[in-house]
Amino acid sequence: MVKNFARYNIDDVSERILLLKWIVELFYYSLSINTMNVQIEKSNDEHDDMFLKCAIAGNADYLITDDMNHGLHEREFDFLKVYTSKDFVKQYEEEHGDIKLQSS
Repeated sequence: MVKNFARYNIDDVSERILLLKWIVELFYYSLSINTMNVQIEKSNDEHDDMFLKCAIAGNADYLITDDMNHGLHEREFDFLKVYTSKDFVKQYEEEHGDIKLQSS
């Protein structure tokens, strides 16, 4: 997701590097999520099921993926919206305005 977001939305190399810095910080402060007891209807790609389980267990609002082979984009969930990276940016900007990266 980050790779595609950067490719399609950030022209400035220094802003891409800043985004990577933020991603590193995100992982540093993130938590582990146990998905052992999460039951789901299998998708077309069993290797991608872990992302859906993680989104459910973590109470995510969005699952962002550009993998169109797993069938998640065709499924509807009451609790979760599945977007491509490009569609997520569009939706986010409609709700919150343009994304502007700023150094911390």
